[in-house]
Amino acid sequence: MNDDASPRFGFDSPFAESFDRLVTLLRTGIDSGAKVEEAVRAAVAKVGTDSALLEAGVETSAGMEDVSLKGRLLARQVDTVRVDSGVTPEELLTLAWALVSDNVPLESSAHVKVELIPMAPPPPPTYGAPSVARSSTHSIEIPPGPRREGTIENLAELIASLTRGLTDGVQRHAIREALHAAQSLIRILPAVPEHSRRGVAISVRRYLSKPILETFLQFALRTPEEQARATEVLKWAGLDGAEVMLEVVRQSEAVGPRGFLLESLGEMPEAIPLILPLLSSAKWHEVRHAAEVAGRLRATEAVEALKVQVGHSDERVRTVAIEALGRFPDKSVVEPLRQALAHRSPQTRVAAGRALASRGNSALAMPLLAAIEAEKDAAVFRELLAALSGLEAPEAINGLVRLATERKPLLGKGGHPVGQRLEVVMALAQAKTPSARQALTRIAAEADAPLRDAARKALATTE
Repeated sequence: MNDDASPRFGFDSPFAESFDRLVTLLRTGIDSGAKVEEAVRAAVAKVGTDSALLEAGVETSAGMEDVSLKGRLLARQVDTVRVDSGVTPEELLTLAWALVSDNVPLESSAHVKVELIPMAPPPPPTYGAPSVARSSTHSIEIPPGPRREGTIENLAELIASLTRGLTDGVQRHAIREALHAAQSLIRILPAVPEHSRRGVAISVRRYLSKPILETFLQFALRTPEEQARATEVLKWAGLDGAEVMLEVVRQSEAVGPRGFLLESLGEMPEAIPLILPLLSSAKWHEVRHAAEVAGRLRATEAVEALKVQVGHSDERVRTVAIEALGRFPDKSVVEPLRQALAHRSPQTRVAAGRALASRGNSALAMPLLAAIEAEKDAAVFRELLAALSGLEAPEAINGLVRLATERKPLLGKGGHPVGQRLEVVMALAQAKTPSARQALTRIAAEADAPLRDAARKALATTE
């Protein structure tokens, strides 16, 4: 079987969804024989003629306490489960009961192979690597709590093992190993009893010093497949992680391979105090990067500074500032965006039109329509049309229909040439929204021959 091509892998697969339902039924104590039988039959059917594989080590989940399939796999220290074609209902039901009950052994069968999470071996000897400041791995302890004693002990051992993996990995320059251990420590924290969780989290933070976070980030820049893992750890580290990421972003004018850092910073409210000073930096690229993050965060503290940057001398800064303002629901951002529609720069006018249209406010259809009618640049005319045609508003429909149906007279002012009116039809055809279709229907009925035929063709292709 080709594992890479199989659609039955992972927790989003049809089998996992069916088996998850079975596990949840049993775990939550919903005692309905009929529902359980139905869930078992459905799970068997989803295996079909292929195999199903679930990978559920501690590094792939945020917690071990929920009643879902993923949560129970982690609670029972399961790494992978493979279910092969031909599995019987009895085999699946036995597996499900073993997952929901801590006292039932997890065993493989003819069509089910269960692999448990291997415990990390004792730390290997050091090899002359630079020393790393570290605490004793036994400093992280979980005192007895309301949970079963065996589960508490296993969890404490696992945390100690992962901590050794983190510190020894850094010491031996095995950064991938250390990063994986750090992510696993973070994801296992929700499983720690609530009365001990804060203390354990503080201990983990001590291991994730800024120099180690910087090491993880440099490794991620060189190893794209580890970027998601590294940013998860950096984001969990809070302000320290934000400072490390922002410092790397500031070092380059181009975003390039650092784009994933801007995305991550854009999900960290902790970064807001760090980016605000950069919005008034003398370096254009620092302003640009800060505006990008501020827009993603919708940081209201940055609105006034972003308004100022709409008038920045650098096109790249203006564009990002406009895009950022377009993300804010605050009505005060509308006026600078409307003014930008008349900017001398074509790129700025396009950015302003897109930002206004993205707000989805029908009241903005008229300013956009006025800008389109006044636009002399053919490329900008098309871009603004595309922005307006995607706006679901009666005002937009009426304005676009008028643009398409008003013929330019031989003498005098008013109307638009056939070429521009056909651009309206093309923009509506590409929008593929209910409002766009309504506008095309009206144009097909009201316009002159060239426009009428084009609208009918567009309607035929969008059915």
